[in-house]
Amino acid sequence: MPPLAAPIRPGASDHGAPDRDRARPAAPPPPIPGYGLAIPTEADVVHAIRRHFGADETARIWDAACRGAGLRRHGRTLLPDDLAPLAAWLAGQEGVLRAVGQSLAIRLRTYRLLAATRAGAPR
Repeated sequence: MPPLAAPIRPGASDHGAPDRDRARPAAPPPPIPGYGLAIPTEADVVHAIRRHFGADETARIWDAACRGAGLRRHGRTLLPDDLAPLAAWLAGQEGVLRAVGQSLAIRLRTYRLLAATRAGAPR
């Protein structure tokens, strides 16, 4: 596999935005009634990468993607709000990773638009 496009900055994962350290909810939002669409999760993204690269390579890619997106993990599961910068970083790569990132961005946006529509909120 060619090297990942974005250089990995040492310690980058330790400089995430302070709001990413806020208290974590117990569960992701439920699927949207009438659509059955659930918001993407960290597990969904990892699974998509693993399908194409295998377990060993996925661990390296996932670590690089989190650092490249400026996310601090510290053993916690990423939330949907964390996935937007991750999607942008992946979409900036080449090949399959670009497709995974673009797919993730589309799923996040679709979920948010449908949720806003169901709630009657302006888009």
